Amino acid sequence: ILLESRSERHLVEVGANADLARFADRETESYHDARVWAVTRRDLGPGEIEGELRVARLHQERASPDDLGCTHYNDEILCTRLTEFRTDRAAVAYSYLPGRLMLRGDLSYTTTDYDDTLLPLRTRAMSNDDRDRSSADVGLRLGYAFSPAYAAYVETRIDSTEYEQRKDRDGFQRSSEGIEARLGMLLDFSGNTVGEAYLGYFERDFADQRFGTAGGPTFGADIRWDINNATTLSIAGRRHIESTIVFGASAISKSRLSLSADHELSGNLVLNAAIGIGKDEFENLEREDELIEFRLGGTYYLTRYLRMALGYRHRTRNTSPANTGARVFDAGELFLRMVGQL
Repeated sequence: ILLESRSERHLVEVGANADLARFADRETESYHDARVWAVTRRDLGPGEIEGELRVARLHQERASPDDLGCTHYNDEILCTRLTEFRTDRAAVAYSYLPGRLMLRGDLSYTTTDYDDTLLPLRTRAMSNDDRDRSSADVGLRLGYAFSPAYAAYVETRIDSTEYEQRKDRDGFQRSSEGIEARLGMLLDFSGNTVGEAYLGYFERDFADQRFGTAGGPTFGADIRWDINNATTLSIAGRRHIESTIVFGASAISKSRLSLSADHELSGNLVLNAAIGIGKDEFENLEREDELIEFRLGGTYYLTRYLRMALGYRHRTRNTSPANTGARVFDAGELFLRMVGQL
């Protein structure tokens, strides 16, 4: 559901959506995700102010390193229920664009609250209170437009993550503070090629002295190329750091890179394909996970308000060294979805 009011000087958007999945043979894999949001933007002379509020009720993917996973019991595979959590986010940003110069500042605040995880056989639940946290993030960007087609910028970001409990289930203090510097470029070639890319470096300090300081290069990209009226090619990537509860790891440095293509075969049918690779580096541990994913599918628009998607997704994860206890998997999924919108 999406409600929108738009003009040359303002935008107001309010929306909500939900994903519902039910598994007949494995109830533990069922989930229901929901999201509600409100976004606004207003031109103020040579500047622009933006604001957003987002509330989401989501689930942690089975492929997550933090998932409690499955076990063998009497020749059966028993799994925990998927861990559900709620995240709330508020953000505001102001951009000042006098001539070719660009100055932008933004501030966001996010809270994450995890439900308990129901263990196999519904015997008991594992508390996740030690994962509940709040994060504040501040960014400042200074840029210059060399032409209408591209602009370069430098950006600094500072963030702080505070956990509600001082120590987690294993006795580690996971609160942290980080800083990141970026050098990037904005592209807009007459609307045919649009996007952003950057390179940077980050450092993160943790409350627990056993973790030390994590640091390394970062990158990000989100570029769309409209080859013609029917075909679009997109490239996206990012390297960033995320919190974890893996024993002994202070955090996970996640690298992702994907390439996707969409082709409008007819007015009602869109075909799509994508391939992605990734690496998870566990800070403070000698462990690396490598991920590969590819997708093939198509979407058929039955009406203005209803569409059907059919596709196949294949994912693999390998870990090294092999004795880390991590779950290695090779999974294929054939799916059929009905999507309605108002």
